[in-house]
Amino acid sequence: MEEIKELFYSFVRIMSAAVDERTPYNASHTRQMAEYTRSFVRYLRERFPEGSPYHMDENREEQLIMATLLHDIGKIVTPLGVMNKQSRLGGRLPLLKQRFTVKKLQAKIAFLSGEVSEDAYASEAAALDGDWEFIERINTAELISDGDRERVKSVTARTYTGENGVPAPLFEPYDIECLSVAKGTLTDAEREIMREHVEITGRFLDNIKFNKQYENVPGWAKSHHELLDGTGYPDRLPGSRIPTEVRILTVMDVYDSLTASDRPYKKALTHETALRILRSMAEEGKLDAEIVSLFSESGIRVL
Repeated sequence: MEEIKELFYSFVRIMSAAVDERTPYNASHTRQMAEYTRSFVRYLRERFPEGSPYHMDENREEQLIMATLLHDIGKIVTPLGVMNKQSRLGGRLPLLKQRFTVKKLQAKIAFLSGEVSEDAYASEAAALDGDWEFIERINTAELISDGDRERVKSVTARTYTGENGVPAPLFEPYDIECLSVAKGTLTDAEREIMREHVEITGRFLDNIKFNKQYENVPGWAKSHHELLDGTGYPDRLPGSRIPTEVRILTVMDVYDSLTASDRPYKKALTHETALRILRSMAEEGKLDAEIVSLFSESGIRVL
């Protein structure tokens, strides 16, 4: 029986590692979450007596660790173009740079042919250089301001002379959508694609015949993005339907996401800053305040 159990655990570990290895920006997420979860569960076992909702016996611990290892299994089919998107424009930046170069050359040709004055050309060239510097800055900025978003509207209205002398936009609609993202690198559509991983996780795990000892694993794993105020996904569960184990899993997931140093769209936050954000989310009614407090008291820190 122990050999079969270890075989199953080996399969679970390999599958979770395969998901993380798909992208260099997620390489240690599942492993670190499992370590945070294991340490926290054992802290709770020492802190609370049997019968307490926070006392985790060995079976609850095993199920929760397995759910942690499998929580992102759905990402195995998430497009790498979305998972690995380091900047707002992603791989489209070189094409956009090429159009800016063409636009600048066209301005120079207009000057050399006498269509515009030298001052007009110099002004246009300087404006194009300024616009390009702006695009490069906001392409990788963690956050962009309302003022920057207004400037995006102005810059992306530019045109150049396309094929057959017909005016064409420098920016395609997708470029504009990407550059208008206020936080992170993903558009709304791309965020939805990322969110689909929890539903896929659920479908995958529903096809595994978990015995009674591990019966809670599928439900816990797919619910790690549910929030107590009902704004989470995929099922927008109210807090009354979110068990303690899932609440723990969610806190571990958020903590690792905040402190991770391998994400393309953000800088790693310190332990103290991450705790402040967790407390803020608890105050907003999204995370379990008691679990956040206990996690803070546990002394578990960034790996």
